[in-house]
Amino acid sequence: MALLPQSTAPLPESQSFSSELIRKGILQKGAKQPGAKWDWKSYLLLLKEKIGETLPYGPQLHVPLRKYKSFDQILSSPDDGDPIEDFAEHVLSSGATLLHGAGGSGKSVLLHHMTIILIEREVIPIIVDLSALRTLEAEAEDTVRIPPAHLLKRMLSLVVPRPIGTEALSDLEGQAVLILDGFNELSNNPEDDPIQKRILACLQTVRADHPDLKVIVADRFHPRPEANAFGYGRLSVRPLEVTEVAKLIPNYDSLAEATKEILRVPFFLSLWLLRGKEEHHATHMNKAEMLKDALTKRAKLDDASLEKLGVVMYEAYRSGSQYFRPESIKFADSKLLAAGFLIVQKSASGSEQLCRFSHQLLHDYLAGLHVAKENVPWDEDTFDALSLRAQSLETIQLTLEQVPILRREEFLSRVYDWNYTSALLCLAEEERLALSHGVTEEIRTAIIASIAEKQFDSFPHSRALNIRALGQLPKTLREPFLRTGTKTEKEIRDYVRTLQSRSQWFVTWQSLFARLAGGTIEAYDLQYVVDENPLIGWAAASLIRRSIFEKRILERLLGILIGLGNGRANRSKRWRIISVLGASDEPEALIELFQRLTTDEYRWVRYGAMRSVIEIAARNKGQRGKIFKELLSLVGQLHELSRYELSRVLRIEKADEDWLFLS
Repeated sequence: MALLPQSTAPLPESQSFSSELIRKGILQKGAKQPGAKWDWKSYLLLLKEKIGETLPYGPQLHVPLRKYKSFDQILSSPDDGDPIEDFAEHVLSSGATLLHGAGGSGKSVLLHHMTIILIEREVIPIIVDLSALRTLEAEAEDTVRIPPAHLLKRMLSLVVPRPIGTEALSDLEGQAVLILDGFNELSNNPEDDPIQKRILACLQTVRADHPDLKVIVADRFHPRPEANAFGYGRLSVRPLEVTEVAKLIPNYDSLAEATKEILRVPFFLSLWLLRGKEEHHATHMNKAEMLKDALTKRAKLDDASLEKLGVVMYEAYRSGSQYFRPESIKFADSKLLAAGFLIVQKSASGSEQLCRFSHQLLHDYLAGLHVAKENVPWDEDTFDALSLRAQSLETIQLTLEQVPILRREEFLSRVYDWNYTSALLCLAEEERLALSHGVTEEIRTAIIASIAEKQFDSFPHSRALNIRALGQLPKTLREPFLRTGTKTEKEIRDYVRTLQSRSQWFVTWQSLFARLAGGTIEAYDLQYVVDENPLIGWAAASLIRRSIFEKRILERLLGILIGLGNGRANRSKRWRIISVLGASDEPEALIELFQRLTTDEYRWVRYGAMRSVIEIAARNKGQRGKIFKELLSLVGQLHELSRYELSRVLRIEKADEDWLFLS
């Protein structure tokens, strides 16, 4: 959601000619004249006019805010953060801050109010609406591959209420705060660095050049490890106080507990209040139902119109943006405008009009509706598009709420295959809100246990990552699986063995997962590695890795790998086999892994090949010199993801002098 409201329609004829010129960008209010300093006073006057407009966000509420030592603390111990009473003062004293919060939690409202306070304290707020930054366009001027200096110019061209030039920063007198909203609303190509990483690097340079410039970035719940290196503090928005919500909803105490919890999120509270007193009799609604209710009752759209909008919204996300052209929604534009859900504005170039929803959650819901109805395959490309390449994982949860009950196991297993962190988030939300009926005990157990076994991974960073991931789950879900004290891998497998189920897929998965290390693999076990169910496939791969890995098994696996080809259809199956090869000490395994490092079309297979190569090197001291020499010769051909993983897997436990020297 943009920090400042945009016009929902062209200016009327009665507007002054100068205002019209300003709107068109011909005359820029507060612009710098040649040889003069940047006119920040005029900029502030225009900003005051804009900031005075009312955000379409319901009642003015106190949104709780807390400070945390790390991103992990936000997820694992959200109640342990230190309360922040003066948001503006905290930002001014911190240098650089990441403001985390779920969709609709009130981040934009907080930034809006802080902007007013900054102006009152004679601090200059510079507001950048990053959601308008194009990141998947072919044109050179719109791509994220431009140099950092040009990226800064592009960002400053998105300053609200009017663009500024980079030279304006040099004319700042006193304190200023650069406020970036829409950070998580940007996508990028799979082969590129995340645009968010490049923006943070760009901001680091700006901060070095302008020490008095403070920075705050609004984001959803994404770890952003690079922000740690740049010294960002972490804040997080907390749910509204129950007493404050109860004052606005007379029958609040009679609502279902899950619904009451959702209404502590400002945006959903706002939607509920829009429904009118006569419609407040409903006691049990999830987020997707509330969003649909708003679109059908307030915007008066029928199911057919919602499905057509879903196509447009999904395609917009597939192109990496929340913006779409007005002509694509002619069947619904007037109703959405009348309801206050649609914003129309000029594109960055000024050459065309573009639309977006007044809140990203409306877009999320509609795009999720399209996916939930299986109009597109449930695969990596779809989930990447839906989540803007994993920048907004909450969209996956919103989609799950719309998937038919009998298809929810399948949906979650596909999500796990794509991004197990996202699957874990879905389970955590389902447990917290108890609204996603159809999420069975079997799928819940299989996903959590499959992540739990990674706590015993051979690489330290992987173990730590998965322990942190499990720590995000409610205690009721994580307790049987989280590695604490003396709990062993065997105890987790023994626990899974005791569970009872009539589900055939679960019984198969269970039989693979529960087998202990050191056993023998039979030929019939290999069929499960390429099973269509990803949970069964990864359980089989893990079983082979912890068993006696005979050469006859390797030969069969290499044959299967050849049969899978090098296309999109069998990506996950190839990745599973590549992960298994790291447990083999046969020369043929290493030869195949080096080939896959540069020839496989799937970046995650290449990533897996890197892990397996280093795993072999760690076990085989005699081969290390040859392995590292070969890796060095391939550095220029390695995918960015593979190079990143190489930097992590080189940090093994109990590294001897030989390892330290060669690596």
